[in-house]
Amino acid sequence: MWPNGDRLASRRLFGTNFVVARNPDPDSRLPYLVRLPIDGGLILKVRDTCPGRAESSAPG
Repeated sequence: MWPNGDRLASRRLFGTNFVVARNPDPDSRLPYLVRLPIDGGLILKVRDTCPGRAESSAPG
């Protein structure tokens, strides 16, 4: 459950809850939220749902 009370589908990853959901903020440049099971739930805004799928802007 997110801090605002919304319930979201979750996936089991190594026995812990790992949740990826759409960001409800329509003005955000980061369209997804990731909830990590750290310290009761750490929520990050992210650009893509899978590492490496988003086009990198870092010089390579």
